[in-house]
Amino acid sequence: MRSDSEIIVHCSDTRPGWMAEASAEDIRAEIERWHVEGRGWRAIGYNELIMRDGTRIGGRDLDNDGDHFEEIGAHVRGRNSKSYGICLIGGHGSAATDAFEDHFTPDQGRALREAIADAEAKAGGKLKLSGHNEYANKACPGFNVRRWFKRKPPARTTPMQSTTLQAVAAGQTGNLVAAVQVIPQLSGAAQIVAIVAFGVVALALLWVGRERLKKWARGDK
Repeated sequence: MRSDSEIIVHCSDTRPGWMAEASAEDIRAEIERWHVEGRGWRAIGYNELIMRDGTRIGGRDLDNDGDHFEEIGAHVRGRNSKSYGICLIGGHGSAATDAFEDHFTPDQGRALREAIADAEAKAGGKLKLSGHNEYANKACPGFNVRRWFKRKPPARTTPMQSTTLQAVAAGQTGNLVAAVQVIPQLSGAAQIVAIVAFGVVALALLWVGRERLKKWARGDK
């Protein structure tokens, strides 16, 4: 791999508990089997893999010299000769706009930063940092790599990606259902008191939603 290259981050699209009791070597071997038997490649496509517990293990090493950095992988069509492919174990069901923490562990986050630093040290300078989703119409690796690296929250594309706004919507629905069920059973002053109470709750939820909308653009959940 040349020094003017980039690092491209991937995920294995496996569930958090996949091969949970297996060793890093066994997990690497299983992914290599997918690539060799399923795709007809000579070896595993990634240069490096990062396990759920943060363990780092080398990937492709065709000459068995232990130097995975020098290898040309098979992970992004048209970019392999100029990139170092790192695969995070996990990421099943992710979206490109998700947060790193939605699908990966803190140990993986620390290990990925170490892997990036090591690759740049070997390259002798800063490398471009990308996600597979920048070169293919897919979610992999399930987050925006550069925003994560800069410790920025993910950019949300719709307001309802905010979990707080989702909770507000659910709360308003529950409030309406409760009002429909309770108020008709009351009479006179009790109905008035109930209507006022439900109204206060609804206004409080709307205020929370408004405040969260102000923060939404920054990617807050």
